[in-house]
Amino acid sequence: MHLVTFTDQQPRPGVLAGDDIIDLYGIAPDVRGILASGSLEKVRAILDAPGKEKRIPVKGAKLLAPIPNPGIVLSVGMNYHEHL
Repeated sequence: MHLVTFTDQQPRPGVLAGDDIIDLYGIAPDVRGILASGSLEKVRAILDAPGKEKRIPVKGAKLLAPIPNPGIVLSVGMNYHEHL
């Protein structure tokens, strides 16, 4: 399962399904919302039994950072590896 954030008019969450992106805006407004609400089973069910979901061709969509609004970013320099 590959969650993405894409834009056609505004940033929206989606999941890759072959050459298409299935729009997941009905589940949550962003990927963080999907993860926070524990909705991955809903996403898996959509992938297993596709229906009337809005599909956007990957070639026609602009992909953004998967989580464009992270709560925190952690980084460790390689010179601190021994202290980890």
